[in-house]
Amino acid sequence: LFDAGHYAEALALAEGTVAGSEEQKEALLYVMAGSTCFLGEYQRSLDLTAKYSDEYPAGEHSTSVEYFRGVSYARLGFAALARPILEKIAGVTTVEGEQYYAQYELAMLDFEYASFIDAQKRLAEMLELELFPSLRVQVHLLSARTSAILRDREAAEASYLETLELSRSAQLPELEQEVLFYLIAFYGREKVAYELNPDIEKCLPYYEEFFEKF
Repeated sequence: LFDAGHYAEALALAEGTVAGSEEQKEALLYVMAGSTCFLGEYQRSLDLTAKYSDEYPAGEHSTSVEYFRGVSYARLGFAALARPILEKIAGVTTVEGEQYYAQYELAMLDFEYASFIDAQKRLAEMLELELFPSLRVQVHLLSARTSAILRDREAAEASYLETLELSRSAQLPELEQEVLFYLIAFYGREKVAYELNPDIEKCLPYYEEFFEKF
């Protein structure tokens, strides 16, 4: 359940399971820490990651649990605590690919704290890598948003449209919905650089598609 992204179900199952061995106990704690993180229960995830680290300092899932900790700190606004954790994970290679997700989270921190040039540089480097389809869509989308903020509308438009096609070809409807939302906002602004937006009509077919599909 957890690996398939069914975090609510995985969390409920883990909470209702009585561990029969230390190995099972470690696995359940890992699932609960990750599920709460991905469900947005960041403070609870931090408590669970701390418990995991205390009980299993060299555990099988240590890198993943540290990733959950870094993400939770980032989402709660503790960038100074999140960044060193994520930078450490970004420098290692794991089978699960946490290093790529850590790089994305670092780019998100750069974006959120208005370091847009740093964010764009990191994202460009990521797009040269072999990424999981969902992560590639997320990286492209953040790159498009960053280009738009940097007022490179040509690059932003191209990136938004490419991201939309990627989300469709990878059959990722939740990400397709998010991309459409930002694309509509991009095209639909009344003014661009204090002048009337000449591309505003481009948003209409995407607007209609958004409400037809979602």
